[in-house]
This record gives sequence, structure tokens and C-alpha cells, in this order.
Amino acid sequence: RSKKQKNKLTADVKIAGLENIGKESRFKCMVCHEGYDFKPHDIMGFYVYNKEVAIGDFVGADEDIGLTTVTHFNIIHYTCHAQAVRADARLKPMKREWEGATIRNSHTLCNNLFPIFGPEIPTPEYSSKVDKYWRDIAFRSSFQMTRTEIMIEDLRLLLARFAYEESFSEFSKGGGKESNMSFIPYMVQLTVHLIQNSSSSTENHRLFDSFIERISQPIQDSHDGTSSLASKSEVASSKATEQDLLDVSEGVLVESLLFVSGEHWRRSRFRLLERLWVQAIPPRASETEEMLCESSPKRIKTAGEGAQGAKTDEERHPVDEHADKRKDQQKDQDKKEYDEKKDLKTMYRPVFLFWGLVDRLHRVLDAVRSFRSPPVEVKSVKEAAKKRKRTRRSSKNSAAAAAAAAAAAAADKQKDIAPSIEAIQWTLEQRQHVLRHHQDQILEELKNLCNFFTSKILSCQNFEDYYAQLELPDSVVNRLKHHYDIQKKNAAH
Repeated sequence: RSKKQKNKLTADVKIAGLENIGKESRFKCMVCHEGYDFKPHDIMGFYVYNKEVAIGDFVGADEDIGLTTVTHFNIIHYTCHAQAVRADARLKPMKREWEGATIRNSHTLCNNLFPIFGPEIPTPEYSSKVDKYWRDIAFRSSFQMTRTEIMIEDLRLLLARFAYEESFSEFSKGGGKESNMSFIPYMVQLTVHLIQNSSSSTENHRLFDSFIERISQPIQDSHDGTSSLASKSEVASSKATEQDLLDVSEGVLVESLLFVSGEHWRRSRFRLLERLWVQAIPPRASETEEMLCESSPKRIKTAGEGAQGAKTDEERHPVDEHADKRKDQQKDQDKKEYDEKKDLKTMYRPVFLFWGLVDRLHRVLDAVRSFRSPPVEVKSVKEAAKKRKRTRRSSKNSAAAAAAAAAAAAADKQKDIAPSIEAIQWTLEQRQHVLRHHQDQILEELKNLCNFFTSKILSCQNFEDYYAQLELPDSVVNRLKHHYDIQKKNAAH
């Protein structure tokens, strides 16, 4: 042995559970630095900022008062928040509740606490904090929609901030993509809780039926003021504008996070992308500027970008009639092509970003975790026998049989896309269980999703980049190009 070596005392003793001591999940209160592992029955929430906005109903009705919510995702126990409020009140000069909360919230404006449904939090306790959340919304008296509808619209506007690349700190002066990405599952959690604990089964069935009707409508390339995406009542009222219809398409995607299981999403996701694509591209070039400048709380930035490339009246109608006509025509043509290319990119980029984000969120929410299998939808023997009988009757006339078979196939395809009421109820139960008992894992996956969205999807510059990053099959790519060619042909006329 070398003289420089020293004697070492070693022991092979392991204490059970020692490796878990001191470990805590990312759910830590900013005041006491403890979470659900050490205080499993103390409910926590995180600071948010609610802002009143004038929006269209998520089913395409007239404008109404809603809210848009952002967060810095700073977590705190409700008891710690109450203690801090009492301490702030004793200061001289005293601080009001949300003045002190803003300091604790990394100097980010906040005016409410959004509750977290922890694994061991009693349901009545969470329900009381949900009620408190609504009571603390200062402008709640202006709401005319139900709480569920407001939450769905709020979630749509949050996802639209990602898709339209808008600032999350515009109103709150803090918070970014990662903190608001972590906000998404808790908006889903609260919305599912409202639906599951609703006192009106009629209201729930109306919500389910409306979703099934809108998700199962066929795709149409026509832009005649109404759309196949609108429900029958919307078409009858003839009040839906192009912007409303695009909001409806986005609303269906948002509601799919609540009502659609992984199996149904894989069957319907590309058709929903086509619908959003068709609604996003205006029917005529003259309507492009009008659509981009629509007064919507989430399209202000997009409208500004589109307006920068808009032609002035002098450019459309040159005053100098003695100028070189050929030069002016070429200049106008070049500018028109540039404007069309820029406007098209302004339109299709949010489509890919919105759909791509929803698709990746489905991968997180639909991942296999500790929950029972979804219900298997099996057609009854009587229904199959009736179908065979109808087929034999129609076989007498080959032309009629072919038409009937095509219509039946189209109807079956639409039914396959739309989930049943039983499947929707199973998905709601799955969301409620998974978002309550697998929060750490989900937040870690959402962190990776945020990195993917920022580094991969936002860096896309052309169609081919989106096709590759979103993993779109060639058949879907060809259909998107087909829809665009049809719109371009209509615009030429």
C-alpha cells in the first residue's frame, strides 16, 4: 500500500426510505416550500390574472363578455396566502390583497387564485375553491354564458396566444410559454369538474349533442357565408361570419381535449385539420384584409401584420395616367404576389400551430396511465341484420345500390369520427383521474412539449417544414393542397 493512502471506514448499511427523505415534487408552496407530499390535505393554487374581453360565443353566436386568463404559475397554499394577506394588512402603509400577491408572484400582476385538485384533496374542498375562484372575478356579473362555456372559451384564447404568437405578459407584465403551458391541464381539470358536478343533466347533454353535431359535419370548400362546421341553428340564423366560423373550428379542437379519447382523436384529427384549413383561407382575395383586421382579442397582432402589406387606394388606382403602364402593371403584379404570399403565410401558420399544439396535448392527455380501458362500441346483432337486409333489397338496382352504399359509407365514416355519449363520459372520467393523480409526470411532459413547440414548430418557415414536424402523411398533404387550389381558383373568378 502506498504511504499516501489513508484508511477509510466503509459500511454497507442502507436505511429503508432514506432516499425519499427531503424529496418533493415540483408542487412547492412559495411561502412554506412544502407541497402535496408533506401536506397532502392542504389545497394549493397558483396566481392568475383574469381580464375581461368581448368575444364571440364558442358556438358562433353574437359577441358576449368573457375572460382571458394568463399565469406565471407560482404555487401557494390557500392558508399561506391568507396568512400573507393578514400580514400585509398590518403593514404601514398597508398592502391590499393583490398588491402583496403581485410581489410574491415575481412582480407579475394577479387578481385571482386558480385551485389545484390534488390526489388527496376532498372533492368538497376543491369545489369550494372553484366557487371562490368565480366569486373573485370582478366582472363576473357581465357573464351571460355558463361557467363551462366560459372556461372552454378561455382555454381557446390561451391556445390562440400560442398559435398567433402573442405575448403572455401583455396584461400581467410577466409569465411566458412554459408557465402558461403548465396552466393548460388545470383549465381542463376545472372544466371537467364543472361538467361532472353540474346540477343540470340537460345542460350537459346539450353540450355533448352540440359537440357531436359539429365534429361530425362534412368538409366543404364553399364560402357562402355559412359553413358545414356551424350547427343547424347557426346556419338558420345566418349571423355567423367567417371569423365566427374559424372560432367554431378552433372551439371543436379545444373541446376535443375534454370529450375525445385517444382512439377517436387518431381517427378524426386530420379531418379537423382540414376543416380548420378551409375556414382559415378566405374565399376571395378581396376578403383577406377584412378577415385579418377582424376585431378579435387574439388577432390584433395578426391584423397589424397583415395591414402592413395592404395596398393603398393610390396603389390600386394610379393617379398619374401618363406613367409607364407596363412598369406600373409589373410593379402592381409583384406587390400583389408578395401580399398574397404574406397574407397566406399569416393565415396558414396559425392553423398549423393551433392544430399541432392540440395534437401534442392529446398525446399527453391520452397517454396510457393507471385508468380503466375505454368502452368498446359494438353494434348490436339486430342492427347488423337490418343492414344486411337493406343491402339485399337495394341490390336489385345496381345504380341505386351503388349510391346507397356510398351514402351509407359516408354516414358510417361520420359516425366513426364522432364519439358516443358513453365515450365522452368515459373521457371525462379519464381526464379527471389522470389530471389528479399524475400531475408531476404530466407537467414534465408539458415542459418537453413547450421545448418542442418553441424550437421545432415555431422555427418552421414553409409548408414542407410543417408537414415534417407535424408528421402529416402524404394523403393529408395532398388534400390540403387540393383545398388551397380550389380556393385559389375561386379567388381568380
